[in-house]
Amino acid sequence: DIEFQLEKPSYTHITLKALSKKYPEHTFHLIIGEDNVAKFHEWKEADWILENYKVLVFNRTINSTTKTHDSRLTIHDSKKFDISSTEIRSRIKNHQSIKYFITENVLNYIFIHKIYL
Repeated sequence: DIEFQLEKPSYTHITLKALSKKYPEHTFHLIIGEDNVAKFHEWKEADWILENYKVLVFNRTINSTTKTHDSRLTIHDSKKFDISSTEIRSRIKNHQSIKYFITENVLNYIFIHKIYL
């Protein structure tokens, strides 16, 4: 929830800096979905992020073959669920089930802490 405490608009590089400052004993990685790869270079401070954090890219779709020319992005093949965080937030907002998209522990955490509400 650290982003809720930061000034708006919230950018990933600001969040990473805040996390690293608050928890200097930890090493942080950025995890993004494959849909972010094509425009990642357009993110604010994209090069700084890549120089300071490991960026892990997870494929979402069943027939995905994500490719990148930037060796600083690490592609991971994961279980294939064609769902994004945007879709999960939308489903919660519209009172639709997200039960089969996330684990029960994550589902409970989201509702206990009223995330996305």
